[in-house]
Amino acid sequence: MEFPNLGKHCSEQQCHKLDFLPMKCDACGAIFCSEHFSYKDHACPSAYKKDVQVPICPLCGEPVPTPRDVSPDVTVGAHIDQQCRSERKKIYTNRCSFGNCKKKELIPVKCTVCQLNYCLRHRHTTDHNCQGEAAGQRNRVAQAAIQRQTTKPPPVSVTASRVSTTVPRTTPATVNNHIAIVQGGMSEDEALARAIALSMQQEEDEAQQRRAREERNQTNAPRGIAVGSGGASSGSSKDRCNLSEGTTMSEATISCTPEIATFEAPQLQCNEDGWGPCELPDAFKDIPYQPFSKSDRLGKISDWTGTAQTDKKFSNKYASQFGGGSQYAYFHEEDETTFHLVDSARIQKPPHQRGRFRGNMRNNRSGRGRGARGGVQVGGMTTLSKSASKLRDQRRGTTRKWGMRGPPPKIRDASVTVRPDWVTIEEMDFPRLSKLSLPSVKEGEDIMTCGTLEYYDKSYDRVNVKNEKPLQSVDRIFHTVTTTDDPIIRQLSKSHGNVYATDAILATIMCCTRSNYSWDIVIEKIGDKLFMDKRDNTEFDLLTVNETASEPPQEDGSSLNSPRNLAIEATFINHNFSQQVLKSGEKEPKYKFEHPNPFIGDDEDGEVASVAYRYRKWDLNNGITLVARCEHDGVMKLLHGDIQFLTIKALNEWDSKIANAVEWRQKLDTQRGAILANELRNNSCKLAKWTVQALLAGSDQIKFGYVSRAHVRDSSKHVILGTQQFKPHEFANQINLSMDNAWGILRCIIDICMKQKDGKYLIMKDPNKPMVRLYDIPDNTFESDGEEEEGDDGEPFQPMYGYSVPASSATGAQSSTTTSTTTTTAAPSAATKTETTNA
Repeated sequence: MEFPNLGKHCSEQQCHKLDFLPMKCDACGAIFCSEHFSYKDHACPSAYKKDVQVPICPLCGEPVPTPRDVSPDVTVGAHIDQQCRSERKKIYTNRCSFGNCKKKELIPVKCTVCQLNYCLRHRHTTDHNCQGEAAGQRNRVAQAAIQRQTTKPPPVSVTASRVSTTVPRTTPATVNNHIAIVQGGMSEDEALARAIALSMQQEEDEAQQRRAREERNQTNAPRGIAVGSGGASSGSSKDRCNLSEGTTMSEATISCTPEIATFEAPQLQCNEDGWGPCELPDAFKDIPYQPFSKSDRLGKISDWTGTAQTDKKFSNKYASQFGGGSQYAYFHEEDETTFHLVDSARIQKPPHQRGRFRGNMRNNRSGRGRGARGGVQVGGMTTLSKSASKLRDQRRGTTRKWGMRGPPPKIRDASVTVRPDWVTIEEMDFPRLSKLSLPSVKEGEDIMTCGTLEYYDKSYDRVNVKNEKPLQSVDRIFHTVTTTDDPIIRQLSKSHGNVYATDAILATIMCCTRSNYSWDIVIEKIGDKLFMDKRDNTEFDLLTVNETASEPPQEDGSSLNSPRNLAIEATFINHNFSQQVLKSGEKEPKYKFEHPNPFIGDDEDGEVASVAYRYRKWDLNNGITLVARCEHDGVMKLLHGDIQFLTIKALNEWDSKIANAVEWRQKLDTQRGAILANELRNNSCKLAKWTVQALLAGSDQIKFGYVSRAHVRDSSKHVILGTQQFKPHEFANQINLSMDNAWGILRCIIDICMKQKDGKYLIMKDPNKPMVRLYDIPDNTFESDGEEEEGDDGEPFQPMYGYSVPASSATGAQSSTTTSTTTTTAAPSAATKTETTNA
C-alpha cells in the first residue's frame, strides 16, 4: 500500500473501502465513503434525529406530528391506538334479488318493470325472468309472509268443517270464526302465501296449455278434437287424445299415443392399430388430404387483389411446416384467353410529378443559375456532382451497389465436410433448444485441483485511455488438451461419473443458440459412458470476432480483417493479456494447488502459462454425472487476506469504421456502458462462452481487458486502454444468460446420445441455419495415426487456423503418453499472416 496512514475505511459491512476523503454521518457518528454517506445508503438507524419528516397515518390519512429525537413508528402507533378516526363502513349493501345470486353492488340497480334490485349481471328483464310489477309485489309480500312465518311457532291444525251459507249476524266474533273456517285453521299470512302460490301455479298451467294449443295448430298431422279439459288435473300436455275427422262422436275411435323421444345409439368402431375409424366412409373417399400442423397460421379465405399486394417481407407467413401442397389448388382449364378488360380511365400522375417539364417554367436559364444549383447544366440537362449525387442517394435511402434489395445472403462453409456414409440421427433447431430448462442443478463438487497460479497486478485497474499500456509479447506455452487425451480424466473415468468433457466443449454446447459460425464436437459412446472431444487442427480453440454482428467481417483470406486473421489476432491478444496482467517472476509469490500441472513433460524447456485446472463433477439427475476440466487464469488477494480466483479475458478493437462501432479511445472513459453493450451485440456468443466457463470453474471474478490496435492497419501492435471486472452470476443476468436453459440443452443432447448404440457421433452447427445436427459416423473417422489426414480427393488436410508450436513442446507431446496441442504467444504478428510456421 502506498499511503498506509492516510484515509479511513468505510463502516458499511459490505464495503470497507479505503477512502482518502471520508465522511462522518451527523446522525449515527460512523465513518462512510462517498457511496454510503447518505442516510438511505447505509440505512442509518438514527436518521430520524436529523431527517425530520411528518409521517401520515395509513388508516385515516392524517399527518401525525412527531417531535424531534422521537421515532415516527412510536407516534404513528400511538395515534392509531388513541386518536385515529378511521371508519370502515360497508359500501356494497345492494344485494341481487335473483335466485341464489349473492352479489352486491355499490349503487342500487332496480328493474323498471318489477322494481326489484339486481346486480349488473341480472339487471335486464330477460336475465332475471321478470314477471311484471304485480308479480314483483306478490313476490315481496310472499317473502315477507314466509319470513314472519319462520319467526312464529307452528300453528295448531284445525279440521275444516262445512260452512253454512246463511249467516244470522255479522258480529266481529262470528266474522273471525268464519275467516278461520275458510282459511282451514291457517293464519292470515299463511293463507295469503298459499293463495299466491296457487295463483302462480295456475298462471303457469294456463301458459303451458296455451303453448300446447299453439303447437297443435302448427302441426300438419290429421285434424282432431282434443278431449279433456286440459286443466291442472288432466295430466301432462304431451299425452294427447285425438278424434279422427269425418266420424261421429259415437263411432269415433280415440287413440291416446304419448309422444316419447327416441334415440338410436350409433355403432362405434374399435381401432386396435391406431385412432380413428377403421374404414373410410364412401362420402370421404374422393376428398384430398394435405398434412397440416396446429401451429400453422390461418391465412386468407380469398384474395381478390392478386399478387400485387403480397407481403414481400413475410412471404412464408402462412406456409405450412410440411411444405406447400397443391391438393386444394384450383385450376380453371377453360379460361378465355381472348378476353381483355380495357380501362379507359385517365391515369393520374403522382404528386411528385405534377407540374414538371412545363413550357413556361421560371428560372429556366442556360448556364449555372438558380435552377442549376449543385451541378453543371449541359445541353439543357443538369449533371449532378459526385457529392450531390451521394447526398441524393442518402436522401432516397438507396445504395449504389445493391439498390433496394440489400446484399445477397452469405453462404458459409461447414467446419467439416459431411460425408455420404454419415447418417443423420437428430436435427435440433434453436427455437426448440431455447425453450429447454433443467433447474436446480447444484454447484459443482471439486474432485482434484492441479497447477500453479500467479497473483493479479492491481496497477492495471488504473489504466485508462490517457494512461494506456502497450501489450507485450509473453513467451509462454498454453496446453489445449482434449478430453480423451487428458490423463486425469482417464483416471477419473474409472471411479467418477459417466459423461466427460472440458469447460470449452461444455460452453460451446450450452451457448449453441447464440452461435452463427459452424463448429463440431466428436462424441464417443463406450458402454454407458460418453466422451466429448474436439478434433485436432481445427478452429475450435480460436476466438471469433463480431460473429453475431449485423454485418460480420467479409470472407477474404488476403485481407487483414478477414474472419480467419481476426480470430488468430484475438486469440493471441487473449493469451498475452491474461499473462501480462499477472505478477511474474521468480521472487513473486505464487498460489499452488495440491497437484502439479499434468501436461508438463519432463523434457519440456519453455515456460508454461499461469493456468490452474479444477476437475469437478455435477449431478444432472436420472443417473447422469458430469465430470469436466475447468480452468482458472489467475488469483487475487483482498485486503482481509481472502483469495479470489479469476477468469481473465480480453476484448479487442480492430477497426471501428468497418465494424460500425464506437471508437474506444473517445468513449471508453466516459461511456464504457455503451461500448460494452456494443460488444454484447456483436460478440454475444463469445461473451456467453466466457461467462459459462467462469461459472463452471467457480471463479469469483471475471476480468475484461479493452485492447485496441496501436494503428488501424497494423495487427501486430496493440495497447491496453482499460480493464473492468464483474461477478459471473451478475454478468450472466446482465447478458440474459440462463444457466437453467444451458443445462437443459446439455442434458437433451446427453439423453439423445445415451439412447444410441456404442460408436462415434458428431454434433455440428449448420453453417447457414439456426440448427444443430447429430450424425452417426464410422469409428475410423478423423483418425490419422500420426499421419496427415487426407480429404476425399486425396489432398492433405489443411487447418483453417494455424498455431506456432515450439519444437520443445512438440517433442514433449510426442514423448508423453497423451497428445496435447500447445500454443505459444511469442509472436502476435502471426495474426497478419495467412500461413503458419513451426519454430
